[in-house]
Amino acid sequence: MKQTLLLFFLTFSVYLSAQVTLKLTQPEGSTTALSSEDDVTAKGFIKNESDQTVTVKWKRNVVQLTDGWDTAVCDKNLCYTPTYGETSEADGTNLVLAAGEESNFDIHVYPNGIEGAAIVELTATDVTNAENTVTGTFSFNQTTTSTFSIAKPDIKIFPNPTTNYISLSNEEYVESLAIYNIVGRRVKLFNANYSNQYNVVDLPTGIYLVRLIGANDRTIKTVRLSKKGGA
Repeated sequence: MKQTLLLFFLTFSVYLSAQVTLKLTQPEGSTTALSSEDDVTAKGFIKNESDQTVTVKWKRNVVQLTDGWDTAVCDKNLCYTPTYGETSEADGTNLVLAAGEESNFDIHVYPNGIEGAAIVELTATDVTNAENTVTGTFSFNQTTTSTFSIAKPDIKIFPNPTTNYISLSNEEYVESLAIYNIVGRRVKLFNANYSNQYNVVDLPTGIYLVRLIGANDRTIKTVRLSKKGGA
């Protein structure tokens, strides 16, 4: 009897450890990306369906990307730069999800004025259980699949390039702005304000990503900003 119970316990334990409790939701079909757009988002979500906190390491795999395009990942922690392809414990970028918690898990493409297409895979793995892993495929302008478009307000940042400040062409849906440098570190955070001017004069000359954040900390849009020397 004891041996039977022990065998049952071990079998049940193995079954639990092998369960996939991460759920990844991705767009159905292909997201339309126009060459005239600064940033196009294929919105995804990842959820921890277990009753315990899970630490997730994700990795991006660019299957197809038109020359001249860039792509990047956004989760609840950060909108990463195009050069950042996977999280790590050393960088402190792994995604921690509490029991039942969901995070945005988005792929962005930046057409840079070029017509093209992209396919990007995004894999998330529980750092304590390699069996608990999910992979999503995000496609842009793939004519073999149905089109999935993201409804979003037309928001532009100006002036761009800038020297002293930036403003928004449509601030109604924006609750805050976060600015990241080329290594993915947040250097500025603004709450949306009535004056619609955000001072960036103290930022060094260079390229930045401006994440426009709406309700529930969801990314509305991410725009590349060129900062020139201050006045």
